[in-house]
Amino acid sequence: MSEQDYLKAIAVLADKVSRYHERLLAMERDFERHMKDAANHCPDDCDCKKTT
Repeated sequence: MSEQDYLKAIAVLADKVSRYHERLLAMERDFERHMKDAANHCPDDCDCKKTT
């Protein structure tokens, strides 16, 4: 393999890592938003939280 081939392979891997990182950050934001919304879903005295 030539140096040019190595550089291409590194560029491809760097692009894949960058895209994966971008997706991971978006998923973390969505998860945080979901957890916040779930916590505010209903008050503490809601029937869905009461045990009988």
